[in-house]
Parts: sequence; C-alpha cells; structure tokens
Amino acid sequence: MRIDFIGGQAEGKSAKVNIQRTVNLYPEVTQGGLSPVVLYSTPGLRPEVSVGAGPGRSNGVRFLGKAYFVSGSELVSIDSSGVGISVGSLLTNTSRVTIETGYNDYIVLVDGTNGYTYDGTTFAQITDVDFPDNCTHITYHKNRWFANDSETGLFYMSDDGDPTSWSATNFASAESYPDNISSLISTDDYIWLGGEFTFEAFFNDGSANNFPYARVEGGYIEKGVHAPYSLVRNENTLYFLGQSKNGGFSVMKAQGSQSTNISTPELDSEFSKLAKLSDAYGFYYEDRGHGFYVLTFPSGGRTWVYDSTMPLDLAWTERTSYESLTFTRWRAAGHVFFNNDHYIIDYNSSNVFILDHSIGTDNGMLTERVRVAKFIANDGIRLTMGNIEIEFDSGTALLGDDPQAMLRFTDNGRLWSDELFESIGTTGNYNHRVRWSKLGGFYERAVEVKITSESPITITGAYGNVV
Repeated sequence: MRIDFIGGQAEGKSAKVNIQRTVNLYPEVTQGGLSPVVLYSTPGLRPEVSVGAGPGRSNGVRFLGKAYFVSGSELVSIDSSGVGISVGSLLTNTSRVTIETGYNDYIVLVDGTNGYTYDGTTFAQITDVDFPDNCTHITYHKNRWFANDSETGLFYMSDDGDPTSWSATNFASAESYPDNISSLISTDDYIWLGGEFTFEAFFNDGSANNFPYARVEGGYIEKGVHAPYSLVRNENTLYFLGQSKNGGFSVMKAQGSQSTNISTPELDSEFSKLAKLSDAYGFYYEDRGHGFYVLTFPSGGRTWVYDSTMPLDLAWTERTSYESLTFTRWRAAGHVFFNNDHYIIDYNSSNVFILDHSIGTDNGMLTERVRVAKFIANDGIRLTMGNIEIEFDSGTALLGDDPQAMLRFTDNGRLWSDELFESIGTTGNYNHRVRWSKLGGFYERAVEVKITSESPITITGAYGNVV
C-alpha cells in the first residue's frame, strides 16, 4: 500500500496528534508524474568569497553591475568575477541594517542609529540635522527616499532625488492607530507603514504640498509588524510576521488592502515557544518555479520557509545549518539575485555563498534532511508493518558518496525506536531499493527518515506492507 509520506511542516500542539517535519527538503506538485507530490533537497551553499569583517547584517542589493551587502561594519561589493571589496565603513557593527537602491543613483542604508549613502564612488554618512533619529528602515518611491523614526509615529521624506538632503517640514504621521512606526516599505503604488498593531498605506496624491502623500482610503490592516525586519517585498506582495491587538502572532501576506494569514495554527504554536520573536528577519527569493519567503528567528535558532506556489498543507518547511556541533537556523542572513545566481551572506562570518543544487553541503558541512510523516492508523485497529520502502531517486549520488538513510518510528509521538540504516544507492545504481523489514505491530505510527549526505536527494514516495 502507498503510505502518505510526503508533506510539509505541521508539528501539532500535542505529539499524539501531529509531528510532521520537513527539514532541508521542499515539496513539489508534479504534473502527471509517478507520484503526485515529491520532495526535493534544498540547494547547498557553495562558498564564493569572504569579504568584510562579518557577520552578515543585511539583505543584498544590485547596483551599477555589482552586488552589495553589509558585512560587519562595512558596506561590501561583489563583482561578476567574484571579487569582493569594502567600499565604506558604518559606525555600528551588530544591529540589523536596511539597504535600498534608487535605481542607478544611490544606495542608502540605515542601521537604527545613522544613515549612509553610496553613489558608486563616495560612501558618506547622512549628516543633515533633519534626517530622523532612530531610523531603522529606508525605502524609495517616485524619486524620493522615505525614512522612519522607530520611536515615534512619524516618517520623513527626502528632498527630490537626494537622500542626503532632508527638510524639517517634510514629514507625516501614521493615522490609523497611535503606535510607533517600526518599519516601512514601498510597492509600486504605496508606502506601507508598519506599527506594533497596525499596517497602513500612503500614496502620492499629486498635491503641491511639501509632503504630497496621503493615507489610502481603506488602506489599513489590523495586524502590526511585530518583527520589523521580517517585512519583505516580492513585487506588490508583502510578507511579515504580524501581531494583532488581541495578542496573536502569525505570518501575513498583504496585497493592496487585502491581507491573509498564511501560517498554520501548528506553526503559530511553534512561534509561541520561542522566547523572542521581534528579532526575526526575512527575505524572498524565486528558484526553479518556486517562490520562498525565508523567516529566521536568531534568538530561537529556527528558520521556517513558506513556498508561495504550494497549497498551505505543503507550503511550510524548515531549514537548518550545522553550527557549533548542532543543527540550528539556516546560515543565510541575507540574499540578492545577481549575475544569474542567488547570493547568500552568512550570519556568523564574512562568507558569501551561492545557492547550488548540485551539492548537498553548506559551506562544506553536511546537511541533515529530515521527513517525519503523518501517523498511520486505522480507527484503533492494531496493525502490523511487515516492511516499508522509501522511494528515492537512487543512483544519483555524487561520485564516491554512498548516502545512507536512517529510519526510526514512534508509536506514541514521544518514544522512538532504534535507528535503522540503509544505503540509498551509489552512483549509477539506479534500481536500488531502500527497504526496512519486520517492524512490528502498532495502533498508530509515525515514521522518520533522515539523510545526512553530501549528495542532493529526491524522495518520490513510500510504500509499506501494513495489515
């Protein structure tokens, strides 16, 4: 019989109910394939360059034919040949940095204390006395730059086309609710202001006022941006970790004035176990037909990923990297698509990587891929598992690698069997079958498969002799 093995992340409030996990794998719905849904391994991280002092503090931007990140206290550039250099020094070296471009005019970045500009030649601190204090976010809209003061409800607009020049009269306040503007971001039509409990939009109304922006009628969402650096843009769609006035935390997707909760109750419950949520940061990237919103919680050591192309039961997975003798949050501190590759900066060093589907390692370290499936049960009837076979795309291992699959199972969600190992198959052994036998009786059982290998893997399904 076919076992319902493939799925997304769904760890329930009770281990007796649901313990599904999908780690460093992502589901894909096939079109008339052997299996309706398969699991592919996430790409490895191939080292490209070490630049700056580290660690990575920002997402990246493209500007004048190069990629830019903040690494430690330095703004760094990487050219198409993989050469990285420092182009300027910030006055801080630890806080998260927001970085934005105004097409080919400037890079502007803010670190919560100061603002800086880079025009391709000169890096400079913004010294205008009217530039806001406590600025954590900067964005560009219709030839103007907009900055928040994270400790007030005010946001500010630069002079036309010049992020170095600010006027004391060019500001406005959030109107829907009296909370501080902890984040802001722009889409094609709007500037969005994120407060603790609200999210509202302003638009350019074409007036001749010093500040020609007004609140969008109906452009108001009753969920705030709890983690300011979780707010990211994919075209005109926004993603963020939200919070309601009633205390609930969930991941939100906003398009225009419409918002949708895209996290599951199981995932929201996992959030509640973390001591701190407000330091979460995110980025969005598209790869091989999928769109991924990556959400990392530094204090909690966890990274969850939402696939915007998948139905909700398949959309969420988890990413990990090996660090300090354990598997913890994914190494990615920021991302930019540049030179037809996905560039990733490390949260713990000055390394910049490229996503590479041909390898199964992160910076040379093995990646642990895990799938814990749904419980197998039959209305309280005792069952026997004569065998179980996990279908891999066998024979595709890297030359010299003999990847091993570990299987274990639980009949109550808490106590696990011994670990049982089988080879997935060496290079060219395409007909190799991965099977475990004589696995005993149970009333309900969840199976876990774990692979730690330098080779990418594909799981197409599972079969079992269960009676």
